[in-house]
Amino acid sequence: MVPICYTTGAPRKGLRVSSPLPNTAQRSTYFLSLPYKWAIPCTAAKTTLHWLVSQMHFFARVDIYKLDAQSSSEIQTVGRIYWSQLAGVNAICLGGTMLVGVSLTALLKHYPDRVPLSGCCSASIAAACHPSRIYDDDTLEVSFDPELSSQKLGWGVVEASDEVINGNIGHATFAATKTLPLVEEQLYA
Repeated sequence: MVPICYTTGAPRKGLRVSSPLPNTAQRSTYFLSLPYKWAIPCTAAKTTLHWLVSQMHFFARVDIYKLDAQSSSEIQTVGRIYWSQLAGVNAICLGGTMLVGVSLTALLKHYPDRVPLSGCCSASIAAACHPSRIYDDDTLEVSFDPELSSQKLGWGVVEASDEVINGNIGHATFAATKTLPLVEEQLYA
């Protein structure tokens, strides 16, 4: 799910926030933390798997009565932990299906070419989340646009192309301004 969420910045979209500001591009967060097309099947599968595993092992107390006329009052009590083979087989099948489904989704999912996959690498995510720089006219000091979080953002290269051509490290991030696609074999931070 991380690559899917990370690469959604390819087309311009507003940020997902807990309490979106009115009249901005901000969007509210998902109710189940994921889009419904992912959250509902995942929740149903996890709930069913949990229920099957809980039904697989159970404790049963069995009272054994002898039917002879001589020992009519003799009762033998046996308490044991049993397991249901049907629940076990179903849990293994469902768990295997879930693993195959996740693997196929990861392998066959088409991610946008514009955003490179960074997985859970905190350095890549931190570099991508640093906003584009705005240089003040007189001082060459860097400042950030305070309205950036309320605009539609897209991901791409934001540094001037002449800096990239001269061999400097470019900057790719989420920006409200026009962004350029990555250049192959170029370094970005």
